[in-house]
Amino acid sequence: LHYVLPVVMGDRLESVQKKRQSHAHTLRDARQAVLPIFIKSLTLYAGEWLHYHGHGRMDNRRLVDVAGDPAAVLQVLCLILLLDLFHDAWFYWTH
Repeated sequence: LHYVLPVVMGDRLESVQKKRQSHAHTLRDARQAVLPIFIKSLTLYAGEWLHYHGHGRMDNRRLVDVAGDPAAVLQVLCLILLLDLFHDAWFYWTH
């Protein structure tokens, strides 16, 4: 957008920034904007890879049926904790 929009819009485009930034600064900002998308794509790839290799489900029972098995309840709670940890780590590293 940094390079295409000024060509398309021409003189009608007014810059928000008053000072002109260097080319290196623009490239750094572009890389930082793409990093969260790259991390999400790696996470989705890992999920697809696990599913393809038969690790797509922890348990094929309904959640109501799992409630009677203490080991399964612990497994579900650990999964929720692990997913929260992954989300917090992603948020910390990308913001």
